Amino acid sequence: MVPEHEHLFNHGFYTLALKQINHRYYVYPSNYIGQYGAYEALRFLFENGGYSHLVKEKSIIVSRHNHLNDIENARLNISEKFKEKKNIDRNATCVFFAPGNTIGETEYSLEDFRKGYNEFINKYTYPSSILTNAPPKDMFKLIVSVEKGSDCEVKIREFIQGSKYESEVIIVDNSNNEHYEAMCASEFGFVYNGQMLSSAVALHLNVITMQDMNDLHYMWHTWENRWLADINTNADRPIVPEFAAGEYWFGKIATKLADMHTNTDLRWDQVRGIRPFLTEMLPIKNVNFSKEKNREISFFENDASVYDEYEDPIFIMSRKIANSMSVYKNPIAVEPDYNLVKSIPSITENNSILGSKI
Repeated sequence: MVPEHEHLFNHGFYTLALKQINHRYYVYPSNYIGQYGAYEALRFLFENGGYSHLVKEKSIIVSRHNHLNDIENARLNISEKFKEKKNIDRNATCVFFAPGNTIGETEYSLEDFRKGYNEFINKYTYPSSILTNAPPKDMFKLIVSVEKGSDCEVKIREFIQGSKYESEVIIVDNSNNEHYEAMCASEFGFVYNGQMLSSAVALHLNVITMQDMNDLHYMWHTWENRWLADINTNADRPIVPEFAAGEYWFGKIATKLADMHTNTDLRWDQVRGIRPFLTEMLPIKNVNFSKEKNREISFFENDASVYDEYEDPIFIMSRKIANSMSVYKNPIAVEPDYNLVKSIPSITENNSILGSKI
């Protein structure tokens, strides 16, 4: 954004922790709000995983040095509760799948994943596997996430009901954040690129992402941005493997599921790769500690540098917009002449501001 854009927009909100570079060292008036999927997932995790002391009304507290241990411990607590609620054996392998939240995305992802998942199950379960002591099929669960009330929810449920899967399929949705519980309980999976991917990364799910693109679109996109996923763009490295265009097909899906199942180091490699960039997905709250003497930092162990506070991105946006709106209510401002717009139906009709005056 350049200075000439300021007559079109007053303010901007951006989601990647990258500074714009230009020859005038110009920075557009803006706020960093991070990845809301990561913030919301971590807030849910701490609230329900035994770390509620890290949750405040409009922010969360994240340890600089121990946040990976905090996340992992809370994740295990939620995983145990979810498996008990769904009657899943604690030793069962759960595979998480988020096929997208639009009709086009689900049409792209459902059938190829079903074929790849079935091939993976047949290769690694008894009696079809050639592996010695292969587990039975009932020790694998496919957990599919849908958006409650959306058009694609109906399509996904119809597809699953009318298709053959080699293991039990459990459908969860975003009501009561059950999809976050499922992420915590799953060992690995595939998530369509977007905010759901940010949530999966924050919850330490060993994940691969996919995105529907034709080859030309993919070429131009990676030419400009190099990566598809925001976490990869921010880190400038493929922390999360990406499938796009023709890369997403059932043979490669089956291979990657097998890799994640047999090589558990892949999950920890991904967690370690995310560590330096996880908190960069959150909007930090800048606090002057010399003035905030009464701030609640009793759990900081007398060292405020150990923890950082990250604000709710929606709250940041709402506060900025509300402050901007208050400018128009300034008594110094000129009162508009509503008589001038009385005869304009497009303005007067269903207008809550003008309705009481005209």
